[in-house]
Amino acid sequence: KKLKQILRWQAADVMVEVLEIAKEHELTIQRLRLHLGGRWTLPVIEFSPDDATETWLLVTDGERASWSEAISSKLAQRKRVVVVDPFYFGECQFASHGYLQALLLATIGERPLGIQASQIAATARWLKGRYQQPVTLVASGSRASLFGLAAAAADAQAIAAVRLHGSRTSLKETIERNEAVTDAPEAFCFGLLEAFDLPQLGALVAPRPLTFTTSSERHHRELAPLLTLYQTVLPGHQVFEPQVQQGN
Repeated sequence: KKLKQILRWQAADVMVEVLEIAKEHELTIQRLRLHLGGRWTLPVIEFSPDDATETWLLVTDGERASWSEAISSKLAQRKRVVVVDPFYFGECQFASHGYLQALLLATIGERPLGIQASQIAATARWLKGRYQQPVTLVASGSRASLFGLAAAAADAQAIAAVRLHGSRTSLKETIERNEAVTDAPEAFCFGLLEAFDLPQLGALVAPRPLTFTTSSERHHRELAPLLTLYQTVLPGHQVFEPQVQQGN
């Protein structure tokens, strides 16, 4: 409840607009628009094998093209793959001065991080209801990992598991790196660090699986409480995948 208050959480119903459907052998590819509560429109591409039993929702800091290898791998495992662009990313980027739009939202009490997290959770909730299957959220990049983790922490029902690639170790990194609002406007979420950091956000995901697919020594040091928690609530689960990158 506290997290949703800080994020100015926006729960929304989802209406779907189908733009294009293509069929390739046993694979259906759809381009969709999701209309969230009459306020936001999200572009979505869905890749569905005929016998998919699980859905993976992908978000990234980078371009959609960077997902090609990961998408092919998951499709080979007969998993449905859905790629979505939330506020400020991909097709939802601004042509210029996007950070000013983010600041403008803050002046009326909205939070860019809350908008992004709400949009991801709404998309996952829609997918879960549509296919009656668990949804795994995969986020790549420090920015996508932050709003992906916030989405899973705030909505305990929509997302069944979370995988983070290139995540921050702490919200304090914004201060340590002297980041500007132009670099990552969602990281400037008033009141968030006062109440939460990554260990607390991760704890709200438990007992659902949470995995950091890339990690450093600092990840292991600062997120050690998550290891202890998961040893209790989900024995055998690896919070950090085996490879460890050196340095901070």
